[in-house]
Formats: sequence, C-alpha cells, structure tokens
Amino acid sequence: MVYPNWQHVNGSTEASLALPALAVTARNSDDVVETVRFANKYDIRLVVKSTGHSHTGDSTAADALLLMLASMQDVQFSSSFDDGCGSPEPHPAAVTVQPGVTFGKIYPMAAAQSYEIAVSYTHLTLPTIYS
Repeated sequence: MVYPNWQHVNGSTEASLALPALAVTARNSDDVVETVRFANKYDIRLVVKSTGHSHTGDSTAADALLLMLASMQDVQFSSSFDDGCGSPEPHPAAVTVQPGVTFGKIYPMAAAQSYEIAVSYTHLTLPTIYS
C-alpha cells in the first residue's frame, strides 16, 4: 500500500493496525482549540477526521490523538455574506457549514432555502452555494 497511515503500520497487512492512542469528539470550536493545544503541549501527533475517512489515510495514525469533528453539525444560512476580504461587492447569500455536516444533510436544507449546491469532488475544492 502506498500510504503508511492507512489501516496498517507501514501499509503492510502483516503489521498491526495504525490506530490512534487517544480520541476526542469535538462538539464546538472551543473543543477543537483545546485539543490542538493539548496535542501541541505534549508533542502528540494530531490527526483529524470529519465525517468519514481520508482516501490517503490521513484521518488515522498509530499512537496519535484523533480529533473527530462529526458532532459539529451547525448550519447557518444568511441572505448576505461579508467574506472579510474587503470585496467591493457583497455576496448575496451564503451558508456556513460545520465539518460534521454531510451532503446528505445539507442538500435538503439548501433546497428548503431555495439554494442550489454545486460540488466538485476534489480534495482542494469546496462546494459553491448558489441562491
């Protein structure tokens, strides 16, 4: 296997599973901040998992601290949005989604608000929201 973080240490099925030693289920941003501070203070490798897995195996690692974000489920719709970048034209509408929200949850919520979501399934592109 190409990725050493995958299911087994060093990618070998003969090796032990690459499981984290500790796990935290974050319920809000304060939990995330405290977990990162804890990992930094004790020099513990931190891996993050939102609602599923990473295709490259980055959501798990042996002896790491796993920060799970699936419980962060808040969704907020706004009729106008300031991106904070000083754009001369305001964005007419936006949705703010926490990392635990899946597409299966956001699609019907967006439809109820007359929003359409265009999604690109690459690891660098975030969904674009249209109203």
